[in-house]
Amino acid sequence: MTYDELIESAGRILGIEGLTSDAEGVVHLVSEDEDITIMHCPEVDDAVLFTARIAALPADPQDILRRALASNHAFAATRGATISLDTDDDSLHLSLYVGIERMTPELLLTKIGAFSSALFKLRESLFNETESSTAPANLEDQEPPLSSGFIQV
Repeated sequence: MTYDELIESAGRILGIEGLTSDAEGVVHLVSEDEDITIMHCPEVDDAVLFTARIAALPADPQDILRRALASNHAFAATRGATISLDTDDDSLHLSLYVGIERMTPELLLTKIGAFSSALFKLRESLFNETESSTAPANLEDQEPPLSSGFIQV
């Protein structure tokens, strides 16, 4: 299955008919609380990159950066993704490369759901006092974030 077929099939499962990538192989899945970018990276063993903004850093980011590094260590809280700093806007991002050679649309959605769940949990753990409103109150009891509500932008 090609990348475009994979994206289109995953879109149908989500209820987004005609989900396609742009000319650069990029898809944005946007919901009320999420903006996940999926980027085709054929030069990296035919992989996709999931990336999303966690949040902007506060004026004094030392504690948050320390928690981010601890979360990133051995993928303790990132489910295999990595946390990075975008120096253009001083915000933290979560990114994950996933090979798609034998990927099915259902598995792709499972991977995106796990990525989205890690994003929610990181927002809660890193910004529990300053940005807890961006994460559900009880993450363990939430439906998978990809169950509905995404649109293509």
